[in-house]
Amino acid sequence: MYGNKINATVFLITNRAENASLQNSELQTLNSKLTIPTHEKLKLLIEKGESHKVVLNWELIKEMSNSGLIEFYSHTKSHAKCNSLSEKELMEELKGSREIIEKKLGSPCPYLCWPYGKYNDLAVNVAKKTGYKAIFTTNHGVVETGSDPFAINRIIVKDSVAWFKKRMVIYTNAILSSLYLKIKKK
Repeated sequence: MYGNKINATVFLITNRAENASLQNSELQTLNSKLTIPTHEKLKLLIEKGESHKVVLNWELIKEMSNSGLIEFYSHTKSHAKCNSLSEKELMEELKGSREIIEKKLGSPCPYLCWPYGKYNDLAVNVAKKTGYKAIFTTNHGVVETGSDPFAINRIIVKDSVAWFKKRMVIYTNAILSSLYLKIKKK
């Protein structure tokens, strides 16, 4: 990323970053010969209490943020399904996460991404109350002029540059994008 000046955005589950920071472990550097574990294997490590082997700690997050190439925003405190939480629980998850990120990184945290894509009107209202300016969903689609900043659609990215290039041609053309999304929904 550094050499190519590629920017990235990461949505943090702050409790996991806290836990990783508390663990006293040696960080392993990945090299091109190592196989990156599957998402399922990584989830198992977290469930076993070994999140420090999977999740970035605050020291690394701060270093990456300071590089100017990576921005960090909220994915809640605990990765809870926000459509099933009370208003009080939502406040704790959303406000707590935003405040931790702002304190640790010293910069605003105006964006949120819903865990599992699960949210409802109450969750959106609490997010607005707690200071978020935009929210990312797992809803498939593009963002157009006039799109709701509290329900930002996303484009799924697969592990194929050719596939991604084709999607960029489609999604950067308003007419093609509209037609493609209509056909895809059928």
